[in-house]
Amino acid sequence: MRCWSARHRFQPGSNFGAWSRVVMRNSFHSSHRRDRFHADLPEEAFDRIPGAEGGQDLAVEVSDIGRALDRLSPNHRNAVMLAAKGVPNTIAAAQLSIPEGTFKSRVARGRLHLRQLIDDPDALPYRKPKMEVMPSGKPRSWKGVIIG
Repeated sequence: MRCWSARHRFQPGSNFGAWSRVVMRNSFHSSHRRDRFHADLPEEAFDRIPGAEGGQDLAVEVSDIGRALDRLSPNHRNAVMLAAKGVPNTIAAAQLSIPEGTFKSRVARGRLHLRQLIDDPDALPYRKPKMEVMPSGKPRSWKGVIIG
């Protein structure tokens, strides 16, 4: 078969037997070189061979988390991000200008909603509250109001 596929290289008038042996010898050497890279191992040995574990899966999970974070409310997202960075509760609460208990509550609720968004892509995202409109159709203006 190899000689047939290499027939265009045969020169008429030359020794066909010698030419066919050269083709077969070169075929043998090529296959022998390829076999260097293959190991004859028993089936159970493949479990012990270290290898790279799914790099694609991690990228998909990270993009899922990013999309889910975008769907969180800004308050929950900020609290979850500060907690994920390892910022202590007291410092994070001070950065957000909220009490420490409120920060802890936002982190817990934000993580819960984040899990729901990751597990169930059809979960409802955060929706911005609609601006209250007065019966006259104009939005409220608190400009100039002094409290206390």
